[in-house]
Amino acid sequence: MAESLKDNKSWVPPLLDREFVFNEEVEFAVVGDMHLSSSTPKSRIDDYPQTMVDKLSLLRRHLLDRGINKVILLGDIFHKSKQPSDFEFRVAREFLRFKEDGIKVFCITGNHDLQFDRLDTYEKSSLGLMYLTDVLIPFSKITFKREGKRDVNIYGCHYPNDIPDISDFDSYNILAAHKFYEFNMDKDSIRKEDLEKNGFSMYLLGHDHVPYDLLTMRTSSGVVRIVRPGSFSRGTAHAYNNTRMVYIDIVRIKDKVEVVRDTLQVKKPEEIFSASVLDKLDTKDLSNVLSKQLSDLVTKLYESDGSESSVYKILDSTQVDPKVKGRIEGYLYDAGIFRRSNDMSEDNLDVSANKN
Repeated sequence: MAESLKDNKSWVPPLLDREFVFNEEVEFAVVGDMHLSSSTPKSRIDDYPQTMVDKLSLLRRHLLDRGINKVILLGDIFHKSKQPSDFEFRVAREFLRFKEDGIKVFCITGNHDLQFDRLDTYEKSSLGLMYLTDVLIPFSKITFKREGKRDVNIYGCHYPNDIPDISDFDSYNILAAHKFYEFNMDKDSIRKEDLEKNGFSMYLLGHDHVPYDLLTMRTSSGVVRIVRPGSFSRGTAHAYNNTRMVYIDIVRIKDKVEVVRDTLQVKKPEEIFSASVLDKLDTKDLSNVLSKQLSDLVTKLYESDGSESSVYKILDSTQVDPKVKGRIEGYLYDAGIFRRSNDMSEDNLDVSANKN
């Protein structure tokens, strides 16, 4: 079965292929990649696993204060697909509290939640355990039926599957996916020219750790909105993590479509990153330093097979200054391109674990 599913990007395991119907107006929160992990990155001075569990509690209380009883997680719930059982228990217990408080936590699957980017390996993962115990709810479609108004459908696209076809064009259709938008170094990135063909009126996108403002554009079929809240965690001391906030996007569709961004009150950078790391941050000329190196890297990438792992194989074989190489790796981490486990040396394992 595993071999037959290796290249099938439409197959969804039965447990994940679930549909839900609500007879109410539309209101839900959107949360980006969590990257929960049982280990603390070198750049952090806090207890990272406990900080992330505490942040889940903070999210739950924030939703309760806002009166929101549904949230969609956009994949990469865990940094590594399989976590120690004691950490799984701590995470499951915290998500159970959402359920006890009447908050439904819907979820799609990300690449970090799987082994070898294979959806048929989810049963071996920590996220699979969350699905099985129903503290997280995988979905393929959520429908809001609204009396006298257009219904709203949210289609869930589990990584690495292709974008699903819309089955109801009379409704307002939303896609929740673990995919980049307009990122040239990812062959599965959603392109601007795809928007009209896909037919969705809104995209909820994970995978990209950088938060973006709401992107609104008009196509011949109507207005399209792209929601990208960015990562829920800050695992590394790269510049974008040292300056950004952690966001939750709230989507409401009643008489009009509304997307509101909330800021989660998390710890300040100086409370979580070591002083030595903060002192070394100097990104003023980063774009100039990297421009030619990245240009050469991208050129070689397109001449190769275009896979994410090939980027690191090329980088490892390129003769560049170690400091520049480190910054290029930082750029790739920030862009959501990670070494596959079989590409990691012992020295690289802990560094890559720093990504949120």
